[in-house]
Amino acid sequence: QFVQADAASQRGLTQALGLMTKLLRIFPFLFLLGIAGCASIPSSNPTGKVLRYGACTEGSEPVIYEHKESTAGTASRSDLNVTNQTDTIQLRKNAGFGFDWVAHGLPQTFELIYAVAHPELTLPDGTTSRGFEEKLIKRGNELGEYSSTECYILSEDHELVPGLWSISIKVGNTILAQKSFNIVAN
Repeated sequence: QFVQADAASQRGLTQALGLMTKLLRIFPFLFLLGIAGCASIPSSNPTGKVLRYGACTEGSEPVIYEHKESTAGTASRSDLNVTNQTDTIQLRKNAGFGFDWVAHGLPQTFELIYAVAHPELTLPDGTTSRGFEEKLIKRGNELGEYSSTECYILSEDHELVPGLWSISIKVGNTILAQKSFNIVAN
């Protein structure tokens, strides 16, 4: 399950870059300081942790969009709920699993990497996959904190493969939250 950066965040980033370009013409030193402050990987070491994990459900009708790199070929946005704590999930279509997590020590704007690793499976086009990543621009609060719920829903028949499935949330090379789930056949 993916969470996509909203249009307002993207407009704000575009406006900030326009302002920085103007400052380059007038104050090159300030521009260099601005680049250091807007880096996607903070100078301090961000930390994170899983707060709760288990089976997941979508609490609202999902908004589905194309995501060719994902195992399903699509992704969605919706309200997600971790319903019961377990790391063993029964293999069935639309089964979901994931976690609530929190991170500290982040810049206000950062690049979040959502990664899913899974047993080898065959995609509809005949290629095989062992996982994928999606990079998203996110905004934390003024204290450098960010929290979210991340879930993966087995929405397609070709995803119905038992084994170890893992979800990782990263900033740069730093893993903020990670959990593996054993997907078992009935």
